[in-house]
Amino acid sequence: MKPDIVDVLAIMQMKAEARALYEEIDRRVSEIAEEYGEGRFDYELPDDLRVDGSQVAFVDQLHEDGGFIKFEIVDNVAALQSGKVLYTSAAFKPLAFSARSLKRRPKSLVTK
Repeated sequence: MKPDIVDVLAIMQMKAEARALYEEIDRRVSEIAEEYGEGRFDYELPDDLRVDGSQVAFVDQLHEDGGFIKFEIVDNVAALQSGKVLYTSAAFKPLAFSARSLKRRPKSLVTK
C-alpha cells in the first residue's frame, strides 16, 4: 500500500505554493532591510486602518489580540561574522525576521 497519488499531488502543490510565498516574503523583507536596515519596528494599528478586503479578517484578529505589532529584522550574516552562533530549523538565510501581534503597547510607542 502507498498513499493516494491525489493526496501526494496536493501536498506537493501546497509545498510549491509555500515555497513561492516564502521567496516573495524573503524578497520583500530584503527590500525593507535595504531601505530601513535591521532593527525592531513597533506599530499600533489604527482603528480606521484601510486594508485590502482579503486582509480585513486578519487585521480584525490583530486588533482583538491587542492592536500592536512588532516587526523585527536581524542581519544573520553580520551576526555570524561577529561570532554569534545561529541555528535555524531548515537552513541559514542571510536575513531573519519576526512579526507578531502584541497584547500590550511596546515601550517604543509610549509617549512621554
